[in-house]
Amino acid sequence: MSGNARVLAPEVEALLLEIAADPDSNLLRVPRADVLPELFAKRPPLPRRPRGSTAAERELLGAHRDEVSLVLARMAALAALRLPSLANALIVPEPPERATVGEAALRLLASGERYTDDGLVREALARAADRSRTETWEPFSLLALSLRLGEPKGARQWWPILLTSAGAHPMALREAKDLEMALEPGFARSMASSNGGLAAWRIGRHGEAAEAYRRAYRDRPEETLYLAYHQINAYLCSLKGESVEVEVGEFPSDPTTRAFLLSSLTAAPVPGLAELQRRAQSAQSRRTVPRILQPAAEVFRASA
Repeated sequence: MSGNARVLAPEVEALLLEIAADPDSNLLRVPRADVLPELFAKRPPLPRRPRGSTAAERELLGAHRDEVSLVLARMAALAALRLPSLANALIVPEPPERATVGEAALRLLASGERYTDDGLVREALARAADRSRTETWEPFSLLALSLRLGEPKGARQWWPILLTSAGAHPMALREAKDLEMALEPGFARSMASSNGGLAAWRIGRHGEAAEAYRRAYRDRPEETLYLAYHQINAYLCSLKGESVEVEVGEFPSDPTTRAFLLSSLTAAPVPGLAELQRRAQSAQSRRTVPRILQPAAEVFRASA
């Protein structure tokens, strides 16, 4: 089915295929209407031998839950980052064109689909191996399945970006702030801050976005995109007459980053952005831009 390098051992892939082909298996299937309630419930992982589980499910829980849970969390994150609602909002690595056997089985399980005919199962697995399309529900289902098995390190850090991909920006912002408070300085906290910044940007709360990106940049000063987003939001605050502490740093000016920033500024509707673009073009605004924010102002004006 796939020539890609395996992400799970052959015996684990075989178990997942058996579970995916069993229409009576419920361990890794979540009805789509129940996905968000299950994620918010934050229940403990499944026991080793849940009532009504099959032999294959018990073997998976007993011997392989951690590795499968980690793969599911990564799949959820990549699926969320490829949704149209996040197009051009983040730099996203391109996945292999085809999923591995194990990943295809997990995608089929996450879909909730059940088949009693072996031929239909094979057809469904072939569809699941094709990564060219990501359904809106998929990232949430994959994360819900991951958390059923356990909570791999860093799994919850993807929850805000999943909420943003679904348009639940205020909720994403709250979850990102909660994560920030619970994490130590470093990569994970920086990611939580930046996810909060994106959520705040999407609802036009530029002061909160600027502060979130500033915190993200302070945790990871090598990530100059965070500085750029901070300064752009700080500039928008100045257009609105709001005061924000501006982080000092060199605004990235290489053509690739500039092109990405321009595309991300127009990637999704943001309340009030058109009016701010109009203000940015005025002669008065051009004269009063603080020197440190001039590169950010130039990029923003170019996005209009």
